Amino acid sequence: MSGIVIEKYGIILRTVEEDDAEFIVRLRTNERLGRYISLTSSDVEKQKAWTRDYLVRENNGLEYYFLCVDKDGNRYGTYRIYDIRPGSFVCGSWIFDEASPKDYAIKTEILSKEFAFEKTKAAFFYGENRKDNKKVNRYNLTYQPELIGSDELNYYYKFTRANFEKTSSRLLALLNY
Repeated sequence: MSGIVIEKYGIILRTVEEDDAEFIVRLRTNERLGRYISLTSSDVEKQKAWTRDYLVRENNGLEYYFLCVDKDGNRYGTYRIYDIRPGSFVCGSWIFDEASPKDYAIKTEILSKEFAFEKTKAAFFYGENRKDNKKVNRYNLTYQPELIGSDELNYYYKFTRANFEKTSSRLLALLNY
Protein backbone atom coordinates (compact mmCIF):
# COMPACT_ATOMS: atom_id res chain seq x y z
CA MET A 1 0.00 0.00 0.00
CA SER A 2 1.30 3.43 -0.92
CA GLY A 3 -0.23 6.85 -0.54
CA ILE A 4 -1.23 8.70 2.60
CA VAL A 5 -2.34 7.03 5.83
CA ILE A 6 -3.67 9.05 8.77
CA GLU A 7 -4.75 7.53 12.08
CA LYS A 8 -6.64 9.74 14.53
CA TYR A 9 -9.96 9.85 16.42
CA GLY A 10 -10.15 6.05 16.39
CA ILE A 11 -10.27 5.78 12.59
CA ILE A 12 -7.79 5.31 9.79
CA LEU A 13 -7.90 7.31 6.58
CA ARG A 14 -5.90 6.16 3.63
CA THR A 15 -5.91 7.35 0.09
CA VAL A 16 -7.78 5.09 -2.30
CA GLU A 17 -6.11 2.46 -4.43
CA GLU A 18 -7.20 0.67 -7.57
CA ASP A 19 -8.25 -2.33 -5.45
CA ASP A 20 -10.91 -0.15 -3.79
CA ALA A 21 -12.86 0.24 -7.04
CA GLU A 22 -15.44 -2.45 -6.33
CA PHE A 23 -16.18 -1.04 -2.86
CA ILE A 24 -16.52 2.51 -4.22
CA VAL A 25 -18.83 1.41 -7.03
CA ARG A 26 -20.95 -0.55 -4.56
CA LEU A 27 -21.36 2.54 -2.36
CA ARG A 28 -21.96 5.01 -5.16
CA THR A 29 -24.44 2.84 -7.06
CA ASN A 30 -26.44 1.90 -3.96
CA GLU A 31 -29.87 3.40 -4.64
CA ARG A 32 -30.33 4.77 -1.12
CA LEU A 33 -26.75 5.91 -0.51
CA GLY A 34 -26.19 7.36 -3.96
CA ARG A 35 -29.38 9.34 -4.35
CA TYR A 36 -27.72 12.68 -3.49
CA ILE A 37 -24.52 12.30 -5.50
CA SER A 38 -23.59 12.43 -9.15
CA LEU A 39 -24.35 9.31 -11.15
CA THR A 40 -21.66 6.65 -11.22
CA SER A 41 -21.20 3.81 -13.66
CA SER A 42 -21.55 0.31 -12.25
CA ASP A 43 -18.53 -0.71 -14.33
CA VAL A 44 -15.72 -1.53 -11.89
CA GLU A 45 -13.12 -1.30 -14.67
CA LYS A 46 -14.16 2.32 -15.30
CA GLN A 47 -13.69 3.06 -11.59
CA LYS A 48 -10.24 1.45 -11.71
CA ALA A 49 -9.32 3.65 -14.69
CA TRP A 50 -10.64 6.73 -12.85
CA THR A 51 -8.56 5.74 -9.82
CA ARG A 52 -5.40 5.40 -11.91
CA ASP A 53 -5.99 8.93 -13.22
CA TYR A 54 -6.72 10.13 -9.68
CA LEU A 55 -3.42 8.70 -8.41
CA VAL A 56 -1.58 10.98 -10.84
CA ARG A 57 -3.50 13.97 -9.42
CA GLU A 58 -2.70 12.83 -5.87
CA ASN A 59 1.00 12.51 -6.69
CA ASN A 60 0.85 16.09 -7.98
CA GLY A 61 -0.89 17.34 -4.81
CA LEU A 62 -4.05 18.27 -6.72
CA GLU A 63 -6.52 15.94 -5.06
CA TYR A 64 -6.89 13.49 -2.15
CA TYR A 65 -9.50 10.73 -2.12
CA PHE A 66 -9.70 9.06 1.27
CA LEU A 67 -11.12 5.75 2.33
CA CYS A 68 -12.10 5.29 5.97
CA VAL A 69 -11.06 1.92 7.35
CA ASP A 70 -10.70 0.33 10.77
CA LYS A 71 -7.62 -1.37 12.23
CA ASP A 72 -8.69 -4.65 10.60
CA GLY A 73 -8.88 -3.05 7.16
CA ASN A 74 -12.69 -3.05 6.94
CA ARG A 75 -13.82 -0.33 4.53
CA TYR A 76 -16.56 2.08 5.56
CA GLY A 77 -16.71 5.16 3.37
CA THR A 78 -15.07 7.84 1.29
CA TYR A 79 -14.29 11.55 1.40
CA ARG A 80 -12.54 13.60 -1.24
CA ILE A 81 -10.57 16.86 -1.26
CA TYR A 82 -10.20 18.25 -4.78
CA ASP A 83 -9.96 21.38 -6.91
CA ILE A 84 -7.11 22.53 -4.69
CA ARG A 85 -6.15 26.13 -5.48
CA PRO A 86 -4.15 28.79 -3.69
CA GLY A 87 -6.21 29.54 -0.58
CA SER A 88 -9.04 27.04 -1.08
CA PHE A 89 -10.21 23.52 -1.84
CA VAL A 90 -13.47 21.67 -2.48
CA CYS A 91 -14.89 18.78 -0.44
CA GLY A 92 -17.14 16.01 -1.67
CA SER A 93 -17.66 12.31 -2.38
CA TRP A 94 -18.77 11.85 1.24
CA ILE A 95 -20.53 8.50 1.27
CA PHE A 96 -20.58 5.79 3.92
CA ASP A 97 -21.73 2.20 4.09
CA GLU A 98 -24.87 1.65 6.11
CA ALA A 99 -22.97 -0.79 8.35
CA SER A 100 -20.30 1.74 9.36
CA PRO A 101 -20.00 2.74 13.01
CA LYS A 102 -22.22 5.74 13.66
CA ASP A 103 -19.48 8.33 14.23
CA TYR A 104 -17.06 7.28 11.46
CA ALA A 105 -18.56 9.56 8.81
CA ILE A 106 -18.28 12.66 11.02
CA LYS A 107 -14.75 11.81 12.13
CA THR A 108 -13.73 11.19 8.51
CA GLU A 109 -15.18 14.52 7.40
CA ILE A 110 -13.32 16.37 10.17
CA LEU A 111 -10.02 14.51 9.75
CA SER A 112 -10.03 14.96 5.96
CA LYS A 113 -10.55 18.70 6.30
CA GLU A 114 -7.88 18.96 9.00
CA PHE A 115 -5.49 17.26 6.58
CA ALA A 116 -6.55 19.58 3.74
CA PHE A 117 -6.12 22.74 5.80
CA GLU A 118 -2.69 21.61 6.98
CA LYS A 119 -1.59 20.57 3.49
CA THR A 120 -2.94 23.59 1.60
CA LYS A 121 -2.76 26.35 4.23
CA ALA A 122 -6.15 27.44 2.83
CA ALA A 123 -8.39 29.97 4.52
CA PHE A 124 -11.61 28.42 3.27
CA PHE A 125 -13.19 25.56 1.36
CA TYR A 126 -16.21 25.07 -0.84
CA GLY A 127 -18.92 22.46 -0.84
CA GLU A 128 -22.20 21.74 -2.50
CA ASN A 129 -25.23 19.90 -1.24
CA ARG A 130 -28.31 18.61 -2.95
CA LYS A 131 -31.25 20.69 -1.77
CA ASP A 132 -33.29 17.61 -0.90
CA ASN A 133 -30.49 16.16 1.25
CA LYS A 134 -31.85 17.87 4.33
CA LYS A 135 -29.79 15.89 6.85
CA VAL A 136 -26.43 16.87 5.33
CA ASN A 137 -27.59 20.44 4.77
CA ARG A 138 -28.50 20.75 8.46
CA TYR A 139 -25.12 19.31 9.38
CA ASN A 140 -23.20 21.65 7.10
CA LEU A 141 -25.08 24.66 8.43
CA THR A 142 -23.53 24.00 11.85
CA TYR A 143 -20.29 25.28 10.28
CA GLN A 144 -22.00 28.62 9.51
CA PRO A 145 -21.08 28.67 5.81
CA GLU A 146 -21.81 31.48 3.40
CA LEU A 147 -24.40 30.52 0.80
CA ILE A 148 -22.75 31.64 -2.44
CA GLY A 149 -25.26 30.26 -4.90
CA SER A 150 -27.86 27.71 -5.78
CA ASP A 151 -29.43 26.06 -8.79
CA GLU A 152 -32.30 23.67 -9.32
CA LEU A 153 -30.48 20.80 -7.54
CA ASN A 154 -27.83 22.25 -5.25
CA TYR A 155 -26.81 24.80 -2.66
CA TYR A 156 -23.22 26.05 -2.99
CA TYR A 157 -21.38 27.03 0.17
CA LYS A 158 -18.14 28.71 1.21
CA PHE A 159 -16.82 27.62 4.61
CA THR A 160 -14.14 29.45 6.62
CA ARG A 161 -11.32 27.71 8.41
CA ALA A 162 -12.16 29.56 11.64
CA ASN A 163 -15.76 28.31 11.65
CA PHE A 164 -14.61 24.81 10.74
CA GLU A 165 -12.14 24.73 13.64
CA LYS A 166 -14.69 26.06 16.15
CA THR A 167 -17.45 23.66 15.07
CA SER A 168 -15.25 20.60 14.64
CA SER A 169 -13.80 21.11 18.14
CA ARG A 170 -17.33 21.14 19.53
CA LEU A 171 -18.31 18.03 17.53
CA LEU A 172 -15.18 16.15 18.59
CA ALA A 173 -15.88 16.99 22.24
CA LEU A 174 -19.35 15.50 21.84
CA LEU A 175 -17.65 12.37 20.46
CA ASN A 176 -15.24 12.37 23.46
CA TYR A 177 -12.16 13.52 21.49
